[in-house]
This record gives sequence, structure tokens and C-alpha cells, in this order.
Amino acid sequence: MALRELRVFLPADCEEEVEELLNELDLKQLWKGHDKEGTGLMLILAFDAFKAEKIVGKFEERFGQGERLRMVLSEAVASFPPIPMDEDEKKDEDANGDENNEPENGDEDEDEENPGRVIIEELLEDIRPSIAFDGQFMAMVILSAIVAAIGLIRDNTPVVIGAMVIAPLLGPNIALALGTTLGKWDLILRALKTNVFGLTLALIFSIVIGLVMNVDPNGPQIAARTAVTYSDLLLAFAAGAAGALSFTSGTASSLVGVMVAVALIPPLVAGGLLLGSGHWLHAYSALLLTMANIITINLAAVLTFNIRKVRPRRYWEDQIAKKMMGRAIILWLALVALLLAVISIS
Repeated sequence: MALRELRVFLPADCEEEVEELLNELDLKQLWKGHDKEGTGLMLILAFDAFKAEKIVGKFEERFGQGERLRMVLSEAVASFPPIPMDEDEKKDEDANGDENNEPENGDEDEDEENPGRVIIEELLEDIRPSIAFDGQFMAMVILSAIVAAIGLIRDNTPVVIGAMVIAPLLGPNIALALGTTLGKWDLILRALKTNVFGLTLALIFSIVIGLVMNVDPNGPQIAARTAVTYSDLLLAFAAGAAGALSFTSGTASSLVGVMVAVALIPPLVAGGLLLGSGHWLHAYSALLLTMANIITINLAAVLTFNIRKVRPRRYWEDQIAKKMMGRAIILWLALVALLLAVISIS
């Protein structure tokens, strides 16, 4: 069970309202105290990670935002002694109940407020490092391009896989999909900037390597990246959905597997190598595969975020996000249709 700890700071005169609110919440542990002057109230709450959306939303709804309310959410690595899980009790209740019973309105509201994912603020915090266009990002892009180029030219599969793992290009695409889903232009623009510069940097370095090294377009590793098929689109879609799903579940470490499954760097580097060596037609196919992966990953991620109910809590922000997401889905679907047409003609 993933736990989250929420520290809430409020004026002491809110204590009665706080007591009313706490009675409505499903908490594992609660600690309440005052500062030395007695003017401030601090709460420490422990709860299931997937209930963070509901609990934080309740505090915002009751006390608003700004100077009056301050909340700090953090991951609880462990609890000593362990907090007992209540899944068995829930199973017992379900077993004793009528199988044909319909959920009551309260249960439906609970499902709506507990979407089975981590809170949006946590998603934004987790995605922020992946769109930081700094020296480390550029170094990782360059190194992954060099490693991928060597692996492709030498037909060395483990080396190519190593390039997939260290390449930091999947994060900006997930961030782009998340920004689109939430209607956050600042996140979209930062993700686009990082994505475009990262792709351009890797392409330039691979072109330079292609100018100075002998590149065989018929080599197995390179040839595998010079053809776009329907299965490639299906693979990219599945991997993009898996990446967004693992991200919203708070298990971003599993993204490494997604990076390997639908890597962006090998086809991009293959296209650059082929451009540098003068194999224009093969380079076009490799770069088309790169674009196909990017388009399909974003479409899958946006749809997955929508299914996972990743949306702003405020009504007016939610309306803006819905419009933006709808337009984005139409755009990505149109581009996928165009890709399918190109594949059928080729």
C-alpha cells in the first residue's frame, strides 16, 4: 500500500471547521498540534496515495488557497509500526453482501473522488525534472546518440538497448501529453522546447557521425528502423499508454521498460546516420518512424490520462482543459490517419 503524508497549516481559529472536515475523511493516522504562540494549527495526515486527490480537494474547498491554508504533500516511505491494511475487511464486507446490490450514491461519489491514481500535483512534480533543458539533459542526449550510432553501425543489440535506456526523450513527450490534458500552456511550451531541442541535438550529432563513418543501410539494426508498419504504430500506442499508466500509478521507475519498448533515439539516430552518409530514401523512412512514434505516444498518453481522470479540480480550468484535450486528440488522430495513408501507399 502506497502511503502519502500531508502536512496542513491553518490558523488556530479554524479548529472547529477542521474537526468537522476530519470526520468526513478516511485517514490511516492523524496528528494535530499548535505552534508555541497558539495562533497556528498543524495537522499531519497519513492516507492511501490514491485518496490524495479527494483529501487535498476537501481542504481546498473548505479553506480556500493562499495565506490561510498551506499544504505540503510527501511520500511516506515506511511506517513503524506498519499501518494495518483494510483490504481484508472490505473483502469480508463484500462477501457478506448481496452480489446484486447496486452501489449507493455515496459509493459512486467515493469512486469519483478516488480515481486510483496519485494526485495531479504529484504528477507535475514528478514530470518537472524530465523537461529541464539543462547541461545534464544535453549531455544525456549527446551520449545516447553516440552510443546508439555505434550500436547501429556495429549491429550490436545490447549497445542499442543501452542507448534506449539512457536517452531522456520519453519524458518530454509524456509531459506534453500531461500539459495538454490539464490545459497547462506553460507545461506544453516547456515540453515542446525540450523535445524539439533534444531531437534536433541528437539528429545533428548523428548526421556528423554519418559523415565520418561508413554506414550500411542494409545492416540489420539500421534496416529495422527504415520501415514503418502498422505493428510499429500499435507498439508505440501500447507503450505510450503503459508509460502514462505507470506514471499516474506512482511507479515511474517502470518507464525504463517503456523506453526500451518504444525508443525514440534509435530511429532518429538511424535517420541522421543515413542523412550524413547520403542515403536519402532510407533516412526518410527512419525519420518517418521517429515521427510515428512521437505522434502515437502522445495520442496514447492523452487518452490514458483522460481515462485515469487526470483533470483540474477547478471547474473553469477543467472546461479549458477539456477543449484543449479534444483539439489535441483530433490533431493526433488526423496525424495518425495521415501516417496510415503513407504506410499503405509505401
